[in-house]
Amino acid sequence: QGVSAPLHPASDGSTLWADCDGLCRIDTHTNTIIGSNPVGKLTSIAASDSGDRVYAIGESQPDVIQIFDGETLDRIATVPALPCSSGLAISADGTSAFFLGECITQNGKGGIYRLDGDSLEVTRFTT
Repeated sequence: QGVSAPLHPASDGSTLWADCDGLCRIDTHTNTIIGSNPVGKLTSIAASDSGDRVYAIGESQPDVIQIFDGETLDRIATVPALPCSSGLAISADGTSAFFLGECITQNGKGGIYRLDGDSLEVTRFTT
């Protein structure tokens, strides 16, 4: 099973989440895949500092953010986002995911959006 970018390490360095034509969880001490969920090629992955939640955007559905349990890799939620969503980042307290939304046009339109991890609501963060 091949592993490729995107990659996201746990804050303590013990785990790495990566794309393997799905979401893989890798034990960095043994360099082995210890879990996977075959959800298709991923373009963005980010995890909370605690590793409880992993957020991902897939190549075949760039307008959806998938949320997974960081340990089991079971899908917790699928949240409609925006066309051409990419580039996930998680807030320090793990309560929000930030991402780029809307296709960047010739005049540079697009923006940063916030996904509230509790309510699963998406709001525009920047104009």
